Amino acid sequence: MSKYLKLIGFSLILVISCEDAADDLADAIAGGGMYTDSDVIGVYYGTSSYFYANGDCSGDLGTDLAGFHENTVLKFDADTLWFPPVCIDADTNMTYVEDPSECNGTYESENIELATWELVNNSILLTPIESMPITNNVTITATGVEFNFSLDAECNCEDDEDDNCPETQTECEALGDAAEWREAACAKVTLTKQ
Repeated sequence: MSKYLKLIGFSLILVISCEDAADDLADAIAGGGMYTDSDVIGVYYGTSSYFYANGDCSGDLGTDLAGFHENTVLKFDADTLWFPPVCIDADTNMTYVEDPSECNGTYESENIELATWELVNNSILLTPIESMPITNNVTITATGVEFNFSLDAECNCEDDEDDNCPETQTECEALGDAAEWREAACAKVTLTKQ
């Protein structure tokens, strides 16, 4: 009889231990502990963007919206990050649609590859396909993703269609009102998974 009680007791301990492990795993996933590719794959819409105090993506985040998130639609598929085809309505709002017949506006159907991606230590590591002004690490959040969008310091020549703007601040400022020197800037951009 004691042999059977030991066997029943061991079975109960094993069942309880397995349930605890499953609960711990579910809690870790829900709390951002462990992610899989399926947690990342999907379509994301821009939610907010705020400038850092410094152009190197350091310091406090400001409280005024930077605007980089507006009408941003990104799509993660099995291994690539895209600007996907979108529908643009009369108010210039962009919405992702699989089928052009679902669009009540202008349908822009070209996928634009931005990067390949992989999960590394619960972050998304991007490998740009072309030059891309975002960090190579994307943080997964409870509702989507966050990344840094950085802009190098540059001269902005509004009337220069040939892109012959000077590269140095001194040369840019020498052009007077024809150009404007812009300091480096960095914003944290948040996107929500749909």
